[in-house]
Amino acid sequence: MARLASILWPASVAAAFAAGLLLRPAPAPPPVAAAPSMVAPPLVVAARAARGLTTSDVRTVLREELAGLRAPAEAAEGEAQPAPAPDEAPLIRAHETLAAAMADGRWSEEDAIQMRRALATLSPEQAREVYTVLFPALNSGQLRIDVDGPPL
Repeated sequence: MARLASILWPASVAAAFAAGLLLRPAPAPPPVAAAPSMVAPPLVVAARAARGLTTSDVRTVLREELAGLRAPAEAAEGEAQPAPAPDEAPLIRAHETLAAAMADGRWSEEDAIQMRRALATLSPEQAREVYTVLFPALNSGQLRIDVDGPPL
């Protein structure tokens, strides 16, 4: 009897689980919201439905919709601020660090720390300007690397 109960109990749990999976209701699909610009006012729709749409009606509606889409885009363009000029102080510090290192003929840990700080605030164009001087000097041996690890 105990052996039969030990077999029937897990089988009944499995059967109940399977029945629950099979009998549960299907989830409802999410509601689809219409885009506000795509919905016409009810009176306009009713009036056009009564007489039928002509080609000129379609053209008029399209022009109105396109004009409505252009107005916010043009307003946003007018409000756009010009990009601020990048700060020149970090670029000057980077060039000063590089000039001092080239005068010594060696790239020290202090030079690497100062250059990392300066490069962190430079724009990509400014950093490229520094790299075009620094890397050739390091690669040609004009600057001897006295740093444990990478030079930057």
